[in-house]
Amino acid sequence: MAPLTKDEVDVLLAELNPLVSTSEQKIEFGKAIYMALFTAYPEYIGLFSKMQGLTKDNVEASEGIKYYGRTLTDSILEILQGASDDGELDALLEKNGKEHVTRNVTKQQFLVLKYRHKPFQVATRDSSSG
Repeated sequence: MAPLTKDEVDVLLAELNPLVSTSEQKIEFGKAIYMALFTAYPEYIGLFSKMQGLTKDNVEASEGIKYYGRTLTDSILEILQGASDDGELDALLEKNGKEHVTRNVTKQQFLVLKYRHKPFQVATRDSSSG
């Protein structure tokens, strides 16, 4: 059974839409998540090819974080849209997992995100107050 019903997906998307309806909002939403992550784990910055050599002090102003902020938000929305269909969700998660395997992201690095909900909470709070 899918983790969410179609109605639940629709409610979540309706709540997120005001935060991510423009390209700039998508960038800022994703950036907020990454900045929370990089504040807690600055060593993760170097895992991103477009942010090589940056630190937590200068990454926020980089073009790289804008790119990754947008792609993260797009991925979150795509996965959320598929969350009411087991087959679609499995395919989306498998695709995302395969993309990250080629980037040498480890299971342990993903587990850090899984058990730390704070980055997402910070992004939604910061984006809604902006």
